[in-house]
Amino acid sequence: VYTGGIVGGVGIASVLLIDNCENNGNISETTGNNYGLTGGIIGGSVDSAVSITIKNSHNTGTISNNKNTISIIGGLIGRTLIQTIIENCYNTGEIKNEKLEYDAFHDKDIGGLIGVTASGEKYTIIRNSYNTGKVLNGNLTGGIVGDNYLSNLIIDKCYNSGEINSSVKFNTVQRYNVLMGGIIGYNRINETVKSYVINSYNKGNIINGNELISNNYVGGLQGDAEFNEVNILNSYNVGNIERTGETGNFVRYGGIFGTSQQPNSKLNINNVYNLGELINGQKKYEIGYIDNSKENIITNAYYKTGTTSSNKIDIGTSMNETEMRSVTLVNQLNDNLNDIDISDINNELKEKGLIKEGEEITLSTWYLSNEGYPTLNNN
Repeated sequence: VYTGGIVGGVGIASVLLIDNCENNGNISETTGNNYGLTGGIIGGSVDSAVSITIKNSHNTGTISNNKNTISIIGGLIGRTLIQTIIENCYNTGEIKNEKLEYDAFHDKDIGGLIGVTASGEKYTIIRNSYNTGKVLNGNLTGGIVGDNYLSNLIIDKCYNSGEINSSVKFNTVQRYNVLMGGIIGYNRINETVKSYVINSYNKGNIINGNELISNNYVGGLQGDAEFNEVNILNSYNVGNIERTGETGNFVRYGGIFGTSQQPNSKLNINNVYNLGELINGQKKYEIGYIDNSKENIITNAYYKTGTTSSNKIDIGTSMNETEMRSVTLVNQLNDNLNDIDISDINNELKEKGLIKEGEEITLSTWYLSNEGYPTLNNN
């Protein structure tokens, strides 16, 4: 079942452009027990379609789903299986699963803009876009993308300020994943694809009350940041991350990412900071949990002194509250831009015809905001 405010489903061989459109109505998918794809603009696509482009468009309505089985919900798109470009778009509506308890486990994937992207090597690109709506009651949940499933994904100059909150319960003895992030919830990619979060931030609070049978990995920008090449560059989190249920061995929270521990993880983090509080929970990490045997490069990462317990290995630079909210840190973040090279991804996007000369991804500079912390110049 495909349900969308503008287009339900994108069919075979379709090339779809949506420009300057809006959905202001509430959308609720409740029909039967079937698989449900629900989006404020587009419900979903078939994998034999060609491409989706959405520009200068937005959703303000509540987008909800009451399916007993798999449900995928996005402020703009429920699920995409094809090349997808989103530019200058936003969602302000509440995105949610209506139910909190289910008889059995089925993925509940929710994103402020996209529930699931599974575009493979074709690329999903989200630029200059944001979510301010609440994102509620999923197990794979993100402020921008809930689940990146085996996709080349680029998120550039985006932010989430909406609360992300889930206490969904599945009546099962089977262990399952609860992955929540301010930008991306689950980032499961293989050796043929990679993901980028660049010039982006989260300021929405992330609240996790899921039961302990699940693997609870929660991060200010990404819940899960593993399975091959994950890049988080020139970005930050100021939202609080809170555990409202009991703590346990499978709960890991991080200021930037929750966990990166798979054997093929290649995590590249450069020029990031976390100023959000990590509240409750036993397994808390200043930047994120990593296994020191993996191919990880973490450079120029900063966090507030006393935020969390220590990681297995040292990650990042500790600063006090005054130092974190200073022009000194702003200047350091600007100096660090010289250490980041994104020419390869720009060249690749040009070769594939996805951007033209003058449309390249550029690194945003920093300034001290009126709220008293370093902020990106994303205009």
